Amino acid sequence: MKLTYSIEEAEKNLDNIGEQVEMGNLVSVIENGKMLFGILSAKAISRISRISRAFIEGKS
Repeated sequence: MKLTYSIEEAEKNLDNIGEQVEMGNLVSVIENGKMLFGILSAKAISRISRISRAFIEGKS
């Protein structure tokens, strides 16, 4: 499964993106027709990191 978000969509869907990353799905962010992988604001990356840690801690 491949998920594609614009930068704006990515910012609005951080929880869903974090879950998709945890499930091993590729998240690609497209802006102006160029494919940018994992280019999100520091806040978004921070939230996804927290989601990831919570997910991993919950599994172990």
